[in-house]
Amino acid sequence: MAYQTRKEIEKSMAGIKRRTGGSIDRAGKIKLFLALFAVFVFILGIIYMILLERSIVDEVTVEAGNLPAEEELKVYSFDKRDYVLELNGEDLTEPGDHNIIVNTGLEYPVLVHVKDTVPPVAEAVDVVAKYGRQVSAEEFVKNINDVTKCSVKFVKEPDMSLYSWQEVEVIVSDTSGNSITLSSGLYIPNLRAYYIVEAGDEPPKPESLCVNPGSSAKYLEDVEALKERLSSPGIYNVPMEVDGIEMTVTFNSVDTTPPKVTLKEVTRYLNKPVEVEEFIESYEDVSNVTFSFEPYPAIFETGTRPVYIRAVDSYGNNTVCKGIFTVIKDTVAPKIAVGDIIVKTGTELVYENYVVYSDDIDLSSEMELEIDAKNVDIDRQGAYVVTYRVYDHSGNSSTGMASVNVYNEAPEWYDETSLNIKTDKIIKEITNDGMSQKDIAAVVYKYVNKTLKYKKSLLMGDENRAVYEGINNAGGNSYVYASLSKKLFERAGMEALIVTRENAEDIYFWNMVKVGNRWYHFDAVPHKDKTEWCLATQGEVDAYSMENASYYYYDKSRYPESL
Repeated sequence: MAYQTRKEIEKSMAGIKRRTGGSIDRAGKIKLFLALFAVFVFILGIIYMILLERSIVDEVTVEAGNLPAEEELKVYSFDKRDYVLELNGEDLTEPGDHNIIVNTGLEYPVLVHVKDTVPPVAEAVDVVAKYGRQVSAEEFVKNINDVTKCSVKFVKEPDMSLYSWQEVEVIVSDTSGNSITLSSGLYIPNLRAYYIVEAGDEPPKPESLCVNPGSSAKYLEDVEALKERLSSPGIYNVPMEVDGIEMTVTFNSVDTTPPKVTLKEVTRYLNKPVEVEEFIESYEDVSNVTFSFEPYPAIFETGTRPVYIRAVDSYGNNTVCKGIFTVIKDTVAPKIAVGDIIVKTGTELVYENYVVYSDDIDLSSEMELEIDAKNVDIDRQGAYVVTYRVYDHSGNSSTGMASVNVYNEAPEWYDETSLNIKTDKIIKEITNDGMSQKDIAAVVYKYVNKTLKYKKSLLMGDENRAVYEGINNAGGNSYVYASLSKKLFERAGMEALIVTRENAEDIYFWNMVKVGNRWYHFDAVPHKDKTEWCLATQGEVDAYSMENASYYYYDKSRYPESL
């Protein structure tokens, strides 16, 4: 659009007058006015737009943590637009220069100078600290308030070796260097912060924990309870009070005392191993103690000699004790009993099943057994002899001989199918489907105990023969009772085995039977004292053995553990 000057307008008006004869009618005047008004408004708009482009300041200064106010951003007070600040991630709590945008529909970049001239605000705090503990300046102030991150430092480091009150000054500063100084108090109680006590000793008197005389101290827990706690080595926090101030003292209960051990004299037979625990009569220590020989005592020659045992507790304290060890010669030979063997030709024999041996010193598992069966021809009918010789640790020996009768025709008891049919019939008669394993044990005990009659013999080694004896002859020795009981348990679906007593002179057998996951002792042989042994515990058979000449004494290493 072209703009006209005043002279150009007057010249145009003169031309109009000439064309109209020098006069303008009313309509013409109105048109002229409107044209002039439009020109005025347009020019005014141009001026306003120019002013708006300069209506926001280029830069402004604010206090840290504040936003620029509208009046600080406006150049002209007549500007009534909405101001929106776009910080674009700038943190106006941080002193320095920040670029933001003022958005009014138009975007105006503004440089904001952020300054921090206000010091922090904080409260002083008194501190009670144990002797020797390093305190930090931050412990002496709280409720710090400032728009920037503050640091705290001592005006002068406190003296942690003074058991008293002392004044402490700290300076709280912000990142702009504004700071305040606060005065606090530090109290170090007149009480040791750390104390070493021997485990098991009486706790020290409270006053003895004070560094300087004149303070009143006491434990804040029962002294007997404290003694019990300190009897075990370790670190313990003990509440105490000194001069009316409560604090905790760290007790380090240590064990520096070696064990106190009393030994007893031990006598062992020649060649018989000895365990270190056999020499220990008693010992005292606050922790576990282990013992060892130094060196292992001689067991291969007779005589009395010293033995040395080292006792070491859990904390490495140790002592060596001197004891007396005597080795004597065992001159008593082992006892041996053998049973006769009846087999069919071609049968594979396990000769160990037909011999029982024991010793007054050694368990059967600790002795050596020799079997001489070189003259037995198992493939040819005839009568033969097998020789057994057993040796104890001292070299004493005993010999037993058993006859071996080999037949071309199998004895009746070889028919295991027939035995199974007979025992299955018994189980069917004495049990039912609703019975528990304990119920089955009870009826098996009743059947064997009441049906068989005890007959002393040397029958052993052949369970089928013993079962045959029990069913067909209604009687037999303890091996017959144990074999028939075992067979009945197995046919009822239960696990059982035969136990041999460690007394070859008077051979005896009984059972162990498994009920659930636990093994029990079971003996269906009638006893003269009328005791019944159906599912007996280990404790029960051990107690009975102690009172009845080792009646149920056996080598436990050969059998499952019974609880």
